[in-house]
Amino acid sequence: MGERFETTTVHIGHAPLRQAESKSTPIYQTSVFAFDSLEEVEKYYAGEGEYLYTRNGNPNQAELAFAVARLEQAEAGVSAASGMGAIMAGLLSILSPGDHVLASHEIYGGTYALLQKELSRFGIELECIVLDEGTHLASRVRPTTKLFFLETITNPLLTVVDLPSWIRQAKELGLFVMVDNTFATPYLVQPITFGADLVVHSGTKYIGGHSDVTCGVLVGRRWRSEWSGNATMRAKWPGFCKAIRLSAASTTRARRRRRFSPDRSKGRWCRLRFGMRVRFTSFTGPWTGSSSCRLWPE
Repeated sequence: MGERFETTTVHIGHAPLRQAESKSTPIYQTSVFAFDSLEEVEKYYAGEGEYLYTRNGNPNQAELAFAVARLEQAEAGVSAASGMGAIMAGLLSILSPGDHVLASHEIYGGTYALLQKELSRFGIELECIVLDEGTHLASRVRPTTKLFFLETITNPLLTVVDLPSWIRQAKELGLFVMVDNTFATPYLVQPITFGADLVVHSGTKYIGGHSDVTCGVLVGRRWRSEWSGNATMRAKWPGFCKAIRLSAASTTRARRRRRFSPDRSKGRWCRLRFGMRVRFTSFTGPWTGSSSCRLWPE
């Protein structure tokens, strides 16, 4: 007796494509993944497999997280549906009820709302501080302080802080450090190299660069990043979106260089046309291991 029509329609068209080799990573637009045998399924649940259900993991999601982790010189990473999803994953991997969080007073409004209005309902307390020379973390730390959160370049005021110094202070006090590196990107600085535990990106912005997809990436030390993956299970991205973002990430350096060239031209024009005083942001400090460096590469 031959195969029923309904059975044929379910299985036709798949086997040849699974054997084709693609130069770029294909878009895995699927909710579940196939296994060749029951033994393969058992291996997955024993921790020896990678993909079963796209909410838990997908090759496109994993590839984007790996790419950003490599750029940031981190051990591992996870991707999420948005920058706020990635921040939430990082916070949940560190904080518990009763914990106290120190953060820059200029953190992104969405991050502030998450910590102050949402996580406060679960017993997590936020304290925002001005990151200037007159502030010392040691005077603000409590027995319950667990995390120090800051941004390399603040959103939206674009303030640049002495990142190595603040991270060093926090680590000397035994705090976890989480850095939002969205505006600087790993092209300019890698907070992991200064001791940060977790680094977060809103990939919607410079890593993406085209205003066509929303995403987030969290990277850091392997044990912390893998734990964070559990928190992003309900905030995963479609494989199609991940593939778009990974393609855009490959041009990050070129776009960042072009991004700041027009700013200098506009600054010179404003100075000549209106007599305005224009100051280009620079930073003197150990960002690159030297005694002085410019924040924006020439």
